Amino acid sequence: MFIKQLYTGCLSEAAYYIESNGEAAVIDPLRDIDAYLELANERKASIKYIFETHFHADFVSGHQDLSAKTGAAIVFGPTAAPSYPVHVATDGEILKLGKVTIKVLHTPGHTMESSTYLLRDEQGKDYAIFSGDTLFIGDVGRPDLVQKLNADVTPQILAGHLYDSLRDKIMPLADHVIVYPGHGAGSACGKKMMTETVDKLGNQKKVNYALSQPNKEAFIKAVTDGLMPPPAYFPANVAMNKKGYTSFEEVKSRGMSSLTPEVFDVITGVPQAMASRSTIPKASRRHWAGLTSISAREIVSINTLRSSLPVNLARTDSLSAIFSRRKRSSPSPTSTRSRFSVFCTSFMARMSTSAPL
Repeated sequence: MFIKQLYTGCLSEAAYYIESNGEAAVIDPLRDIDAYLELANERKASIKYIFETHFHADFVSGHQDLSAKTGAAIVFGPTAAPSYPVHVATDGEILKLGKVTIKVLHTPGHTMESSTYLLRDEQGKDYAIFSGDTLFIGDVGRPDLVQKLNADVTPQILAGHLYDSLRDKIMPLADHVIVYPGHGAGSACGKKMMTETVDKLGNQKKVNYALSQPNKEAFIKAVTDGLMPPPAYFPANVAMNKKGYTSFEEVKSRGMSSLTPEVFDVITGVPQAMASRSTIPKASRRHWAGLTSISAREIVSINTLRSSLPVNLARTDSLSAIFSRRKRSSPSPTSTRSRFSVFCTSFMARMSTSAPL
């Protein structure tokens, strides 16, 4: 049995690769699937399953692209109803992977379809849980995100479900079981995560504030108090993960295609996006000179790929390292490049406010 945590620091997100006897499974893959394909190729294994712990809000999953590349089945927990073919598992269902098994534990609370995957070793002994956003190291998943999509499902209702899930499905497991969470410290999906990205369940029973609450009422209050507003893009990502999306390869190919000035105007609406330098927030003005030297292909690529990038990489400040390396220039007012700078003004203003392009 082989397990590898693939941790992405900018998202504080953990994906997992599990392998036994030449068969592999990937849990919660990111949009760029190359790392999983390369790992399976290096180890001469075939990817059999892609497990999703829930419909993610903070990133667009790579489950559809990975399934298309490998033929692997996408597995969701009970109540999931995506708009594309998947295997919706039943609570307690066991799937075989090489010489090990993975048991589906339906653990609603963060979302209603949230599930934890219990890995059992070659001897059938409980070895680890891949808890997604149900249980973090030092925290649990926030219960307020579903309300953005369904006003009837309040944080208090979901927190009650989360309490039951933890008490009935997670806490009874043995202390030696390893906890592999979906996120670490820095993620917006929790509020008190520890810096560690793996721990034994026995230790979490001792140190995790949420697991030590005396009753359901105290638990609900503890996990709902002090929650910061979630990022504005969360509902859009949930919709993409639930309804499906254009393949990442197609997005990249389309973004790197050459455009004529006329087509560029049609796609970007430059004439309608006229904006003065004064409209750019002060925090973004330092990028102005660098932006005016970006080519049409680069601008369209950034625009097209924005929804596929981790939000930390798509925001203004994280692009500064790219822009600052470019030669600063003052384009001629009549040049095509100056028209790009007009678009850049609007682009930067919108990026700084996280508004959709």
